[in-house]
Amino acid sequence: MNSSQHRQSGFTLVELLVVISVLAILFALLFPTFLTAKMTAVRTACLSNLKQLGSAVQMYAQNYDDHYPHCQGNEQRGSWRHPDYPDGTASTHLRFLIEPHVKSQSVFHCPADTGTDDFGFDDETPLHQRIGTSFFWNVLKRHDNDMPWVNGMPVSAVDEPAETRLLWDYGYNWHFQRTTESLFRVTPLWQQNAVFADGHVKALKAQEILHSY
Repeated sequence: MNSSQHRQSGFTLVELLVVISVLAILFALLFPTFLTAKMTAVRTACLSNLKQLGSAVQMYAQNYDDHYPHCQGNEQRGSWRHPDYPDGTASTHLRFLIEPHVKSQSVFHCPADTGTDDFGFDDETPLHQRIGTSFFWNVLKRHDNDMPWVNGMPVSAVDEPAETRLLWDYGYNWHFQRTTESLFRVTPLWQQNAVFADGHVKALKAQEILHSY
């Protein structure tokens, strides 16, 4: 019997190296796609939560003579605090004002808020665990007359509802869109989710954030 008939089957070293190289190339091609899909799912869930919070704010306004909630907190150097959230802000205050109008407490949490030290805290505890929400309530004031954009204001006082934000992500870098410039280079484009006074939600890009309040 020819000894070649007893030759054991298997990969040679060269063949193994070829297979490993092919797998590495496939991984490099597919990884940005998987990552983008995951980030898109998180961003979509966050936008859905903001949409529900925007509706809750509108329902609150309907019950209070068409006025937006007037929230106090450390953004305004106010004194309101909740015992469960000693680091609370005006946005924390908003949570407890509109809670009766939401179906689930989870809407106050952005899934991308997984831990950050960008806000002066000592550890990386997710922000919603610190202050009770992942979102910033618009307590900003106009530059021309020092009046609030929405905080405590009549709904009718918002003259550009499609351009005026009610709530948005506290974190400016929680969401980003990855664009592949070459095979091995992925560049992030920062985004921030927001809900506007007219009820629509949008993932704002950096240049859009500067032109909306």
